Formats: sequence, structure tokens, C-alpha cells
Amino acid sequence: MPVQRAACYAPPVTWAAAIALVLLSSAGVHAVSAAEALRCGGALRRTLCAPGEVDEYFFSLASTSRVTLQVADAFGAIGLVRLRVLASNGEVLADSCRGRLEERLGRGDYRVLVSDCVGTAAGDYSILLLADSRGATPTELAVSPDGRTVYLLHGGPDALAVYNVDETPPRLIEHFPVGSSPVAIQLAADGQTAYVVGESVDGLQVVDLVRHRIASQVTLGFAPVDVAVETDGNSVIVPSCEGFCFHPPVDSDGALSRVDVSNARNGQISYTDLRGPPYGTIGIALRPGTSQVYTYAMGVDLVRVIDTTAMSYVATIPVAPHPEYAQDRRGRITASPDGRRVYVLDGAESLSVIDAESNTVVQQLPLATALGANPEERTRAFDLVVSPDSRTLYVSLDLPNTGLAFLWSVDTETYATRYVSVAGIGRHPRVALSPDGRTAYVTAALGRVGTLAVVDAASGIARSTISTDVPPAMSCAELANDRCENATTIDAPSFVTFLDAGSTTSSDFDPSDPAPMACAGGKPPRKNVWHSFTPPDDGIVSVDTFGSTYDTVLVAYEGPCSALREVACNDGHFDGADVDQSLAAFRVSRGTTYRFVTNSFHGEGGLLSFALTFQPNRAAPPDPPAACADAALRVGCAGDCDGNGAVDIGELVTATAAALDPRSPLPCAAADTDGDGRVDVANLVAAVDAALAGCR
Repeated sequence: MPVQRAACYAPPVTWAAAIALVLLSSAGVHAVSAAEALRCGGALRRTLCAPGEVDEYFFSLASTSRVTLQVADAFGAIGLVRLRVLASNGEVLADSCRGRLEERLGRGDYRVLVSDCVGTAAGDYSILLLADSRGATPTELAVSPDGRTVYLLHGGPDALAVYNVDETPPRLIEHFPVGSSPVAIQLAADGQTAYVVGESVDGLQVVDLVRHRIASQVTLGFAPVDVAVETDGNSVIVPSCEGFCFHPPVDSDGALSRVDVSNARNGQISYTDLRGPPYGTIGIALRPGTSQVYTYAMGVDLVRVIDTTAMSYVATIPVAPHPEYAQDRRGRITASPDGRRVYVLDGAESLSVIDAESNTVVQQLPLATALGANPEERTRAFDLVVSPDSRTLYVSLDLPNTGLAFLWSVDTETYATRYVSVAGIGRHPRVALSPDGRTAYVTAALGRVGTLAVVDAASGIARSTISTDVPPAMSCAELANDRCENATTIDAPSFVTFLDAGSTTSSDFDPSDPAPMACAGGKPPRKNVWHSFTPPDDGIVSVDTFGSTYDTVLVAYEGPCSALREVACNDGHFDGADVDQSLAAFRVSRGTTYRFVTNSFHGEGGLLSFALTFQPNRAAPPDPPAACADAALRVGCAGDCDGNGAVDIGELVTATAAALDPRSPLPCAAADTDGDGRVDVANLVAAVDAALAGCR
């Protein structure tokens, strides 16, 4: 449906509105319209009615998401548009005069204020909200003790996704929010509780896996990065890198927290801190059957052994230096189930093997296959897990230039390495094993597409690979008219709409799409938005995308969707100048259906403003006698094609279209004020003057 221009009015003042006005006036806001809900993916067309006015909107997020707010100012009427995002307590979270904001916001309620930056302008604008939490990078995974369920952390929507892996392919059962920026997960022995740590909330969440909710949580040291469950299951150990994960200060200590979780499912939780693990501690492993934990600080290349019963230090073990280009990745540490060995990944290419009895490094094994001098041209090891019998170590790696994740195995007695399988698509792969050691689960992400691969550990055969996309933080509207057969029908002679073209579900090129666009250099149509119009009479149709926020290509067709015939195409090329918006005008016939598709030249989409004007043919007034032709032209109303004594927007658009395309027929004699048979700039100026000042 077309979005109508908002009327300027004084809203009724309720108690809530009065309180809001008092709060906003203290922040320097002059006037605020009644707050209006922003719907994700739905653009609103509104008006700043007076200089200094502030329009207010609100929205809510169900989980953390990347939020984009875009304001399109119609024809520069306002100039610089100011956007502000406020938390529910009134704190200003973002403030920009660029007309666009991109912010990562957590779960909660938010207010948006729109105004002009200098306080001296007013006019029409469009506002669009997008909340993007789909396709977030998987950060960690864990397998239930019975081997039937895989739990996968997502760092974008901050959700824990639950997959039934008894089915092929695995099926998403449930997902629910867990803190902010979750990075590590461990399960209790009974499989009913998960322990999740997150860097942004600086704490531990105890998750009830039966009820799918957070049972309790506690704030710990700054930037906790891993978690280990003690043998008795009553406590967990959480290291924090204290903000110096990769460049720790010399001779400085980090933090290690021991959290009593024996009654955490009932909301009761307590902890004690141990100062002393090196700054930069980014991983922890519990030695089975003991009270010893091994903490790894990749920034200083140290493993420190700590007795958690006495909360005292046992040993400090130097390990292989981490490569400089591993600074953006977490190293990994794990212990074998038999308690004899501890394995440390330095974040990219080396494996250090520690004998747990003597606490010495007994083997250093290069894992990366050097393919070139460039660090991005070598395989990188990211995660490791030991088989239940302690005889095999599985390592997940990626090769950036291929976009593939791999799984390798290491014999823990001979240290012989073996390629197992391509284990999905993406980078930063994480790996977990089923309790019987027969199945490996590997998750990775390429760009914003996450995958979960199920691999037979012995044969290396990938049984299935699925996308790990989870539903978004809020419901974003998807355009229904992104296919020709679903085109929005226009049934009025003047039409304008504002849509989020970024939410189209169409692919870059679909077999049902029209052929590549000749006026756009043969590019395939992308981010398609379709409209159709059947004129009630012969006349001229003009369509444009002025006011859109991205580079558009506009193509007009006639005929059915299965046999489209192009009648006009414009990529924003006017008289030798290139602009981002498009305009096309051409003659149309009564009863013939014309279909218009707006595409994105670069494929990114954005806020689309699509306008159509239909000007029916009128009976041309008789030509004046030759002797008084010039006089008639001088006293007539320039651009008034219908002779009603006024120049309206439809007549201006028709005249503009004729001026832009010399091949276009002359709309009417009144459009050609100098009688040279064409519409030029002087004619347009005269027509605009008549429209603004009236016919004289």
C-alpha cells in the first residue's frame, strides 16, 4: 500500500506523554510527536512539521542484534537529519547527523528520536529499521552425555540452539537467549545443566536445559573466556583474561573464579576468586580424576597448573610461542580422558603435548601446512578434542583461501597425523565428539553463514551438513512483491511507496528473472521489487526512484511474466551524468499491463522510494492563428497540458521526462513555450514557475 504523507498535528497529551516531554525537554528537545512503533523491515513516511521538532519512535529486541536505522530525506528538504537511540532509562546510546546508525544492541526496549541537525529546517522523510541477527557466527558447541543432542552457541543473536542429532540431517528443536556474546559452554554430567560464559556480560550463566531458561547467573572477572566443570560437578572454574587476552602487561596477574553451582538450578550461586593466573589466560582444562586445572595464556605462552582444592599453584610450563597473526583467535587447551596428557594449541599452527605427571612438554608438533609466506595462505588449527579412549586427538583447521573447514587426527602415541575429512564450509571451526567417539561434530562460519557438519570419525564421511541459522531478534518483514507474479498492483494515477529492498528473498539470479539488464551493462537483476500498472486510457507513464538510499536500476516491461518485453530501462544516466536513482517515461496504451522492476545495481538493497505518475492524453487545444501564435504562447500557462489553469505535479513530471529523453513525444503545446518542438531547460523553468506562483 502507498504510504501517505503524515499530517502535522498536536497529539493529545497523556500522562505518559507528559512525563516523556518533561524528560526530553531536560535533554534539549523542543517538541516531540506521539511515539510510534517501528516495525523491522517496514519503512515509515513522516514529516517534520516545524524547525526544532523531534519525532519519537520505539522498538524492542528479543535478543542482541545488529540494528540499522536509516533516514531518507526527501529531495534535501531537511538537510542533515539527526538520529538518536536511547535506552529505556533515557541514556543516549548513539547520536549521529549522518541519517544512518548501525549499532549492536542487546535485548530490551529502545526509543529513537528524529530531528534536523541544525534546528532550522522541516520537511518529509522516511525512516527504516533493520535488526539483523540471522546468519550469526557459531562460537562453541557441546554434545549431551547420551549423544542425542548438540548444543550450539551463536554469538550474533546470543542464543543457545538445541539440535536433535539422532535425525539425519540434525533438526533444530529450540533456541533461546543466553547472556551476551557467549563464547564457551560445558555440560554437567547429567546433561540437564549447561554452563555458559560470555565476554560482554563478564559472567557465568547457569542454563536449565530441561526448561530452556537461565536458572541463575553471576558476574565474575573481566572478559571470562572458558569454563571447566570439576569432577564432583558441584563447582565450575572460570578463567578471565582481564582485558589483556593477547597483549598482557609483564608480571601481571589475571583471575580465576571457582563457582559453587551445587544449587544453581534453584537460583543460588556463589564464588571465590584466585588472583594469579597470567593475564591473557584464554583457556582452561581440568585433569580428570584430580583437582588440578591447567590454564593457558597465549599472550605470554604459559600454561599454569593450579590445585583448585587448596587454590594454590603447582607448576608453570612454557609452551610454543604463538604466531603474531594468531592474535585474533583463541588458543585451545584440553586434557585426555585418562589424565596422562594435556594438549595445547597456540592459536594457529603448533601443538604442545604436556606430560601431566611431570608437567613438562614432551612433544611439539607443527600442525599447519605452509602453503606460502602470507599467513593467510596456510591452514590454521582452531580446536581440538580427545577421543574417549585417549588414543586419538582430533583437530579442526581451516584454509582461508578455500573457505573450507577440515578435520585431522593425531595418534597420541606415535604423533602421526591423518587427514580425516572436509568438515563443512567456513572459518574458525570448532569440534566436539559423541560420547562413543564415533561421530565428530564440526561447526564453522563463512561470512555470516554458519554450518554444522556431522562426520563419521573413522571413515571421514560427512553424513550431513546443515545451516545453523537461527530466527532473528525481531520479526523483519519480507517483501511479498519480489517476484514478477507477485507484483504490487497500482490502481491510482499517482502512487508512491517506501519499502525495504534489502529484505527481498529473491536470489542474485533466478531462472524466472528477466534477462540481464542492457542499460546496466548486462548485470543480472538483483534485489527485485515489482509493481504493475494497467492504464485506464492512453497516455504517458513516468516512474522514478528518487529518494532511495541505494543505486537503483529501473526496467519497464509489457506482456505476461513468462514473456516479458522490455519497453524502457534506466540506470540513472541523464544527459551524460550518472546518478544513483532512476527515471523512465514512455507512452502507454489503454488496457495494457505494464510491469516495473526496480533492481539494485550493486546488489546491496536499501530503502526504496518508488513513484509512478500517469498522465492521460487530452484533446489538444486548436492551434492559434499564425498571426497571434507568439502572443498566445506568451500569455498561456507554461506546462498546463490539461488547460485547467494550474500546473500540477503530474504535468511537471511528464514535462521533465520529455526533457530527459529527446525521443519522447511532446506532451502538449503548453510544455513547449518557445515553440521549437522540444522541451528544454527554459521550458521546465517556466513550468516550475507556473506551478509555484500560479498561472498568470
